[in-house]
Amino acid sequence: MPRTPKNGGLCRDTDLRIPVTSEQKALIQEATSDEPEGMASWARGVLIQAARKKVENKPREDQEKTKTADPSSQDLKFRFQKLASQWKKETAHQSSLAVKADHQAYQEILSLGKAVVPLILADLKDSRAMWFPALRELTGANPVPEESRGVLQEMVDAWLQWGRGQGYVV
Repeated sequence: MPRTPKNGGLCRDTDLRIPVTSEQKALIQEATSDEPEGMASWARGVLIQAARKKVENKPREDQEKTKTADPSSQDLKFRFQKLASQWKKETAHQSSLAVKADHQAYQEILSLGKAVVPLILADLKDSRAMWFPALRELTGANPVPEESRGVLQEMVDAWLQWGRGQGYVV
């Protein structure tokens, strides 16, 4: 449970150095000033927990500006390209999307996490490869309207539009 300093401010060890404006601090103090000490501590704890989640989920400024693969991560790009090439070559004869998605190289690409989303979108734009299950799994999104399912060009366009809307450069 967060400690409350005698001056009524937030403790440095409980606020995780989350920036709090003077207005926010005043609102917190006002909201908890008339409550018993236990309630004030509880309220501060809830507010701090919410702020932590917000900070954890908020992209850093440098990530928000351009959601492209980090130029310094050429290893990631090279690894993705190598795995994607292997996957395409070894599954070219397959018509089943489930079989393609079950391929070892495809699964390794998924294990690279969200960092490969811009690379997948770029490849989708260039090659129209079946990246749809990977994109759904990595992003939790499915922007393809029901009436477009099964229509390759419309599915590609829906994902590229989604990517642009999320700030990815595609």
